[in-house]
Amino acid sequence: MGCTRKEVEDYMPIAVPRWDSVKVATLLESFAILGCNPDKLFRSNKEKAVFLKGAIAAGIHEGLSKITNLPKIAMHYKNYERKIVLDHGVVLDGWPATIEFKNPSDLSTALPPLEQLHKGIKDGTIFWRRLQRSVLSAREQQWEDAIAKGDAKEPSRKQRKDAGLSRKRRRAGDVAEGDDDKDGSSSDEAEDVSEEKRVTKRRKAAPAKKAAKKTGRGRKAGRSALIVPDDAESDAGGGAAGADVLGAT
Repeated sequence: MGCTRKEVEDYMPIAVPRWDSVKVATLLESFAILGCNPDKLFRSNKEKAVFLKGAIAAGIHEGLSKITNLPKIAMHYKNYERKIVLDHGVVLDGWPATIEFKNPSDLSTALPPLEQLHKGIKDGTIFWRRLQRSVLSAREQQWEDAIAKGDAKEPSRKQRKDAGLSRKRRRAGDVAEGDDDKDGSSSDEAEDVSEEKRVTKRRKAAPAKKAAKKTGRGRKAGRSALIVPDDAESDAGGGAAGADVLGAT
């Protein structure tokens, strides 16, 4: 089902903040007059360099996302070998040997290298490739050898902002996959602190439990059997046995 021009004009200001239909139409007309070539829109080499760096980074990330099937994967340049090649079994081929491999935003604003990278990504001469198992195993061995010799080191984890402070223990099911990787620590320290709190809570609750036993209050019928006989309540040991079974489970 198509949309009318009026419906589009009413929708775009809602979808895009500060949307100006007249201004957008003027810009598109100018772009068409220039042959749809963005190179002719830049007022300086610096503007063009910024555009090329962004396009290069976006192209590399798009290719990495497709080959790994991970839309939210992050590209690592400094830890490329460990976090991209070894962790995901893929490599970026075609990067020119004359250009230092690093984050495009950190490259020089010189246009020729940026244009070369941009062209390579667009025409497919710079591309992602999945490694064969044997090749990946060899690179893993090379990495371990480099670690042993001190020529390389494993990427360090970032320290938590609340490092050294006691943290509330998470309930079962609250810990999402990858939480430890995000903050660089586990919940061991929080469990130690929580254990002390649980012991204190049990000590405070003990007198109340003893009083309940003496008065007969708080006693629950056993739930260990699927069908409870009519005379189950008359069994003096029924409630305690059921409680023991539940406690064991």
